[in-house]
Amino acid sequence: MSAASVECCVVVPAHDEAELIGRTLASLRTAAATARIAPRVIVVADACTDSTAVIAHRSGAEVVEIDARNVGAARRAGFEHLLGPASAVGDPTDSAGSALWLATTDADSTVPSTWFSRHLAYRASGADLVAGTVVLEPGPAIDPLHERWTSAYSLKIEAGRHHHIHGANLGFTAQAYRALGGFSALALHEDVDLVQRAAASGLSVAWALDIPVATSRRTHGRSPGGFSDDLKAMVP
Repeated sequence: MSAASVECCVVVPAHDEAELIGRTLASLRTAAATARIAPRVIVVADACTDSTAVIAHRSGAEVVEIDARNVGAARRAGFEHLLGPASAVGDPTDSAGSALWLATTDADSTVPSTWFSRHLAYRASGADLVAGTVVLEPGPAIDPLHERWTSAYSLKIEAGRHHHIHGANLGFTAQAYRALGGFSALALHEDVDLVQRAAASGLSVAWALDIPVATSRRTHGRSPGGFSDDLKAMVP
């Protein structure tokens, strides 16, 4: 299956991300150009009080506005915009579902130029779902936070695979997503929930080490209890 023959869609949940959403979308455009595809990009502006939606629209993304203040609900709303309600998506074994590749990242992150092409390569190799890693965006020359975070993060990486799950770096077939019933409307760890259900159901999960997504170093994030809080605990 060639990259050109596979339709793609990426969902980006965002809550007051006017400062960062532009670079996220720019990185997706670069990755799409590298893979020679034209994915649908859907930004879910969740309870935004800034210009996130305006910037996303001007950048060529489709914009869905909700008022849930819930990242799981936002990811779910983005894919429902594409597929329809999870309870009414039709036969999960249909051929269109097996060809359509879905992905998601975060509005404070930037994907590498090979992101789409590698996701599709994993799909071509038989993966139903791809779970990738993250790295911290560049910091100062002397960077104790990066050192502490990298040391802790490496404990869950081994030869050929890792044990991390990030909503900033996930991809899956529409067929798999439909079969799983989609993202749950969880305020935290909706990504972990989806991947754990995929693994438990016997779907093929590729634990990718070669397409790390660069994510924000901020220690006051949009989802209390999430990645930013993990970083805050490591601040010297």
